[in-house]
Amino acid sequence: MNDATILVVEDEALVRDVVAQSLRQAGYAVLEAATGAQAESVCRGHPGAIALLLVDLDLPDALGTDLARRLRAVRPAARVLLTSGGALEAGDWPFLAKPFRPETLTRKVRDLLAEES
Repeated sequence: MNDATILVVEDEALVRDVVAQSLRQAGYAVLEAATGAQAESVCRGHPGAIALLLVDLDLPDALGTDLARRLRAVRPAARVLLTSGGALEAGDWPFLAKPFRPETLTRKVRDLLAEES
């Protein structure tokens, strides 16, 4: 069982649900947000640590890379994993293209969280 908390920021409810369920089944605690504004509120309001920010690049109210930077300003120790189904630019952030299998997601998350800070 993992004790890491992951914030999943994904505007498509079905995708968010599948991602959150996959991560919970792998033992992670999951916080969810559908918009950039919700993500910032959750990020600021969560009393515990957030180990990973899993952010969709194409949100209706935010560009994923900009949102990731804002969230990291609040949670500087958090890792970032960007996702997208389109050909969007992830910059220097780790990236996972959609669609992805749950096993691929959990392996990528595990690898990112295992990296030295």
